[in-house]
Amino acid sequence: MDVDVRIVRVEAECPQCKEVTLNEAVVVGKLLKCRRCLQCGNWVRPSRRLLAEAYFNEAIDRALTKPYRWLRQEHRHNWKGELVKLPMRLLSKISKEKRYLEALFGPEAEDEPSRK
Repeated sequence: MDVDVRIVRVEAECPQCKEVTLNEAVVVGKLLKCRRCLQCGNWVRPSRRLLAEAYFNEAIDRALTKPYRWLRQEHRHNWKGELVKLPMRLLSKISKEKRYLEALFGPEAEDEPSRK
């Protein structure tokens, strides 16, 4: 499964225009990576520290709710079969988290100015 990266339109206050304008926002998973004012073209990004805090809060929430989500699925009927698959699932989860972090903190898109 690939990382969910979406571009959505939102209304938000632009620090350059000093008013609420239409923005294109880049959302990775459930987190806002950056947004661009469609009126003036200004890019607005949360600090890496805030982005990291949001990522780790989301990761902790996912880890705490995983047992409940797992029990709601069909795995509860074939838990022995799932235990056999566990090592491979852990490896794929690490790979998925790596792609998620790269999408969130990696190089900016070509049309975005680089982070200074």
